[in-house]
Amino acid sequence: MEWTSSASRLRTTCSRKFVELWKAYVLIFSQKSVQRYFLARTFSRISTNLIPVVVSCELLKQYHSATLLSAYLTAFTVGLAVGSIAGGYLTDRYGPWAILLGSDTIRAFNSVVAIWALGHLGPTLSMGLFLGILGGAAAVAVSVVPKKIIPADQIAVGVSSLSSVGQLLFLIIPLTSMGLMALRSPTLRWLVVALLYAVAAVQFALMPHFGANGGPNLKGPCSISGRDFRKRFVPRP
Repeated sequence: MEWTSSASRLRTTCSRKFVELWKAYVLIFSQKSVQRYFLARTFSRISTNLIPVVVSCELLKQYHSATLLSAYLTAFTVGLAVGSIAGGYLTDRYGPWAILLGSDTIRAFNSVVAIWALGHLGPTLSMGLFLGILGGAAAVAVSVVPKKIIPADQIAVGVSSLSSVGQLLFLIIPLTSMGLMALRSPTLRWLVVALLYAVAAVQFALMPHFGANGGPNLKGPCSISGRDFRKRFVPRP
C-alpha cells in the first residue's frame, strides 16, 4: 500500500514537472525574436555543413586534386581559429546582431564567388581562410544571442530547449546533402548554399532589436565600461 502511494506521488510529480516544462518551451518559442533566431540559425547551420560536402565533391570529382582539398581544409581551420579569437572582441564591440547578419550576408556572396574561385590554389586558399574567419566569428556571436532574447529566469530552459531542438538538424543535414549532390551542376549547388545563407541573413535582419522583457539591445555592444564593471561586480570594502 505504501509502495503504491509513493508510486502515485512520483507519477503525479513527474506529470506536473512535464507540464511545467512544456509550458516553458511554448512560452519561449512563442517569442518572435526566438523564432527568428531559430530559423536563422537553422538555415545558417545547414549551409555551413553543406559547404565541406560541396567543396570536397568539386575538388575531387571535377578537378581530381587532393592537394587543393587539403589546402582548403588547412586554410579553413586556421581561419576558424582566427575568427573565434576575433569574434569575441567584435561581438563585444559591435554586438551579436551585426556579426551574424554580416557573416551570413558575406558568406552568401562568397558562395556565388566560389563558382569561379575553386580550382586554383590561390583563390581556394583565400576562400577557405575567409570562410573559416567568418564561421569562427559567427560561432561566438550565435552563442551570445539566447542570453539576450530569453528572459533571465528562463535562460537555462531556453538555452537547453534551443540546443535540443537544434540537434535535430543533424538528422536533416545528411538528407539535404544527398539532395544537393543529386544536382549535376556545381553552379546550382553553390547557388543553393548561397540561397540558404541569404535566408538566414534575412531572418537575422528581421529580428526585433530588443530582447524579452525589454532586455539588452541586440544591435548594441556587449561589453561594459570599466567604471560600470567595477560598480556591478567589484565588492566595496
